[in-house]
Amino acid sequence: MVTAGTGVEEVVVRDQTARVVTPGDLAAFVRAVRGLLDDDQTRRAMGQAARQRAVQRAWSKTFTSLQRTYRTLAADPPLGD
Repeated sequence: MVTAGTGVEEVVVRDQTARVVTPGDLAAFVRAVRGLLDDDQTRRAMGQAARQRAVQRAWSKTFTSLQRTYRTLAADPPLGD
């Protein structure tokens, strides 16, 4: 569960890894929580999707990808002005 506009929303995939609610909208928050409490299948699927996304975005993978990009650029630098 995250609130829109807080920055955390950038990390999740709406309705796949988290429910996103408007800040201060208590009724929407309650509906979202109750919906997940009442829907075991969706709750588990969202939990698995969130874990998968966290593993994919792990710092070690991000670093490896960034390092690969830098090495590629260093081997074949773009032409400058």
